[in-house]
Parts: sequence; C-alpha cells; structure tokens
Amino acid sequence: MRNSLRAAAAACQSKPVADRRAELSTTVDNVLALLRACVQDKGWTLEALEAEMAIDKSLISRVLNGERPLTLTFLLALPDEVEALFEARRAETFGLIVVEPAHGDQAVRNLVSGLFGVLGASKLPARADRMARARLPLVTSEEEL
Repeated sequence: MRNSLRAAAAACQSKPVADRRAELSTTVDNVLALLRACVQDKGWTLEALEAEMAIDKSLISRVLNGERPLTLTFLLALPDEVEALFEARRAETFGLIVVEPAHGDQAVRNLVSGLFGVLGASKLPARADRMARARLPLVTSEEEL
C-alpha cells in the first residue's frame, strides 16, 4: 500500500525534487542579488544599516550573502526606501507595472492624461474651443434615486 502511494505521489510531481531544489536555490540567489542591488542603489552601507535596523552588521552581511536565512523580520527591519525599492523591483520580476504614487496637481494631470488615453484621444488639446455643457435629469423624489 505504501509503495503504491509513493508511486502515485511521484507520478503527480511535475518535476523531480532535485530540479525543484536547484530552482529554489537559483530563486533565493536572485532575490538576494536583487536585495543587495537595492541596498547599493540607495547608498546604504553596512554601518548605516546596522544603525537603522538595530542588527549587527556581520549578521546583515551574512543574510545579504546567503549565509543566513532571509526572514520576514529582516525585510521589515530594512530602511523603508530600501524595502520599497526591493518590493517594487520584485513585483516587476512577475511582470507587474509599478507606478510611484502621485499627489496634488500631478495626480490630476495623470488622471486626465489616462482618461484621454483610454478614450482614444491622441493628445490633449492645447485649448478648448468651447465650454463643455452637461444636462442632468432633475430628480424630484427620493423614489427616483
């Protein structure tokens, strides 16, 4: 009975265990390389990370070099700018589009530009040629709402 269960389980596996371990190792190496690049791109040194994260710099170095496990606690202790860049770049590896948040006038410009793009306009007009007008039906009772 046990042998038939093992054979059935093995038949359901899409890849041999050794192949999956090799893929996992490659994935971990890629994630750590991405994290190291984010730390470097934001200009953080081991000494600065040690002060910010309250973790010994030798442990930080070992985690970044794959000698110690990368944990969620470690990721959450990273400086916010490093964590944000890492998560954005990691999302991009899945094919997602990452956009910086916009506020104020820039948010309005982005919205209008996006709406014109969706509606098929090739570019925004330099100036309106006439005033836009909309007629809304008059609601007289709560039942019509």
